[in-house]
This record gives sequence, structure tokens and C-alpha cells, in this order.
Amino acid sequence: EKDFIPRDKNVRNYLTEEERRQKQEKLVELYMQKKDFYDRTDPFFRIIGKNTFEGYVGHIYTNGKVVLDKFFENQETGRVAENQAIYVMDISDFYRLSSLPKQELIHNPLCKRIYHAGNWQGKIQTVIGDKRKSKTAEQLKELIKTGNVQK
Repeated sequence: EKDFIPRDKNVRNYLTEEERRQKQEKLVELYMQKKDFYDRTDPFFRIIGKNTFEGYVGHIYTNGKVVLDKFFENQETGRVAENQAIYVMDISDFYRLSSLPKQELIHNPLCKRIYHAGNWQGKIQTVIGDKRKSKTAEQLKELIKTGNVQK
């Protein structure tokens, strides 16, 4: 009887120093891509997430769309996020939806998820380029200031 069970060579339980370095470089590169991309989209307003959305930055656009993207796994240490989806919703639904646990939010038809794969930037451009406004600029300012979406 063997003392050890052979481990599948294709399964990695650890990363080498080189793999860790490469992974960190990719995360930093994605962080910089996201930062540059959102800066170029010229959001109307930005908000910082807390609780369930800690580490997320919400970008609010003049058409009333809110795009939540996670930048940090841990904001205090500055550890960059990995493998997080982008959440897109209308400002009218934002305050209610953002208070839901992520598992509920994921399955809510009022929220769209986009992954950082393929043409994710093009998908976001389509969302924020939609000219059908759900709110006026003044209504958006009031919603952001008060968090009251009943008006």
C-alpha cells in the first residue's frame, strides 16, 4: 500500500515564483487597461463601492447607465482584483440592486454581467453609447446626491 496518492500533473496546487510574477503583471496590466478605458469614456459621475461592492468603482453615464467594475480585491492594501465581472444597470434600479447579495444580483434580469474577456470594452461602449436616456442630467444629479430613486 502506498503512503502517497499520485497527483495529477495537470493540476497545480501552487504557483512558482515566475508564475506568481506573471500573474501579478497581468493583473496590473488589466487594472491599467480598465483605468485608461473608463477615463476615456468620460463618465458623468463616479462612485466608490462599499460592503458587497468594496473595491468596485461605479461609473455613471449621462444616459443613466451605471457600470460597476472591480479594481481592488482589497482597497486598503491596494491588492488588484482578479476574475471579477462587470455589472451594468440603470440608475433607477441601482440603489435597490446594489444592496442585494451578489448571488441575487447575478440572476436579476435588470442587471447585465460582462466579463473581462474578448471585446469587453466594446460591450461597455455599446451600453454607454445608447442615447435613450432614462433620466435627465438634473435628475441624475439629484439621484446621486440623495440616493432617492422615487422621484
